[in-house]
Amino acid sequence: MSISKILQGLCQYIAEGFSLIFSPVKDDCPAIGVQPFGSALYQKIPLRM
Repeated sequence: MSISKILQGLCQYIAEGFSLIFSPVKDDCPAIGVQPFGSALYQKIPLRM
């Protein structure tokens, strides 16, 4: 193999890795939006002495 083929393969390998890392996320997660608050509110209990 010539040096140009080796360099071409190396550049392609690095470019593919770079594009996978820095490409937009392609997860198939649904866009669910903001979830409502579904818990009791915090109430401060006064200290007893």
